[in-house]
Amino acid sequence: MVICPVCDTAPMRWQYSLPGDPLRSTAAEDVDLYLCEKCAYSMIVPEPDAASVARACDERFFATRQQDVPLDEDGRLRAAASRSPIFRNARARVRKLRRRKPGGRLLDIGCGKGMFVQLALEHYEAEGIDASPFAVEWGTQRGLPLRCARFPEDDVALGEVDIVTMWDSLSCFARPQPVFAKVAATLAPQGLFVLTVANRSMPVSRLLGRYWPMIVPPISVAFHSRRSLTSLAERVGLQMTSFSHEGKWVDVSFAIEKIRRHFGVSKRPRKPGSTPRAKAHRNVYVNLWDIATAEFEKV
Repeated sequence: MVICPVCDTAPMRWQYSLPGDPLRSTAAEDVDLYLCEKCAYSMIVPEPDAASVARACDERFFATRQQDVPLDEDGRLRAAASRSPIFRNARARVRKLRRRKPGGRLLDIGCGKGMFVQLALEHYEAEGIDASPFAVEWGTQRGLPLRCARFPEDDVALGEVDIVTMWDSLSCFARPQPVFAKVAATLAPQGLFVLTVANRSMPVSRLLGRYWPMIVPPISVAFHSRRSLTSLAERVGLQMTSFSHEGKWVDVSFAIEKIRRHFGVSKRPRKPGSTPRAKAHRNVYVNLWDIATAEFEKV
């Protein structure tokens, strides 16, 4: 019997089995997806171990055109960086955040290589935490204030912060209660917690079922609803102040490759002797209403 780690309801309902690694980057056994009918939280069972997550979040994960950003030899951003999806998404998030809280101390959990932290430093005393040694080393070599740690397990001195952000990283935690508890303990009074998370309650995710591209174990293993996030927040003294579905910039070639692998479609081999064409950097703004942005305030 699987008990919901958000609202403690038992049992969660089994929905279907799916590949343990739909992107076929590592060998993995099939896993099962369970749904809580009370709070609409769903999760992958069994939970991935730390070793399998580390293998999935290696250099290849951060080298995709969705995650990468062009640099000069001295490590500075090239002019073309402003057209990359990760830069455009980070810039939009900083702009929106400034309308809520224009300054203060900021902690970005799951910061990756630190693109959001870099842009946030223009307005905030910002730093980031990520469990990937590769991503953190990449960022720190460029002078960004990043730390390698597993949140919330590792005992890292965070101090009191005004803003905590988690961009697409809450889906990595099958048991989110400790995450919310530590965020609440870290926030200053009236502090702001902003996150984005895959929402399986929306029509597109229900329509696609097991083929919904947001289900990417062992990286994305937890999927929320407004009810599940509200339940988590209320337990630790946070109040939801905003819940919306916003789009983001996506690299076209990355999206095609992800969908192809997710559905198990083989890539057509290149003709012998042919020269590979350089890919133009094309990205589009996509909103399928399956990514929720939620804001919370410490009360």
